[in-house]
Amino acid sequence: MRENKSRWMMPVLILLVMLWVVIPQQADAQGALYFLSLRKGIQTASGDGAFDQWEQNHGELQNGRQVNTNGVEMDVFSISESGFGLGLGVEVHQYEKTFNFEDSSGVLPPEQVYIAGHGVIFSLKTYFRLGEFLPYLGAGLGNYYIKFREQQSNLNSSQSIDEVYAFKAGARYTIGKFGMLIETGSISALTNITLKDGKTTIQAGGTYNLFGLSYLF
Repeated sequence: MRENKSRWMMPVLILLVMLWVVIPQQADAQGALYFLSLRKGIQTASGDGAFDQWEQNHGELQNGRQVNTNGVEMDVFSISESGFGLGLGVEVHQYEKTFNFEDSSGVLPPEQVYIAGHGVIFSLKTYFRLGEFLPYLGAGLGNYYIKFREQQSNLNSSQSIDEVYAFKAGARYTIGKFGMLIETGSISALTNITLKDGKTTIQAGGTYNLFGLSYLF
């Protein structure tokens, strides 16, 4: 438990150092922008073994790997006279879905697997300011927590994922105090899990596209 906590704190410490060293120096001289954003998107995972195992034992996945994500993010952007700048973001998001597996021939028993994911991502962003238009690129670290339940086997489990990496590209447009954003990216949150047929891997992250609404402080 102590080791998991220390791993979880590492991205926090890294980005806090960035916040302390980089952002305040620019912000004191030229100001800063603070955004609170509500975000909603679609995330699709692939490249793990758990879903392959479920399909092998219970038939084809009927409702896809896509999940609907909901989240909130706090951003701090430094203001630069040249138009270039740095920003920090802290994002919390979650999703949940029941995945249905069924064999069309009826030979394999069907299965329903409930999965819920909760993520915290700390991101460093670079942007170029064009008036009220802010395109940006970012990379981040974080932590994921997932839980899943197999209906047929009545297996319940939860997992904390400490090595989470995120890459993103997006654009933000503001109108007065309000604004909107679009973003695309990927989150790597691969971990080992134990199912009734043995150990395998599951990807809690994935590629995503999202839309958000923002308020400027």
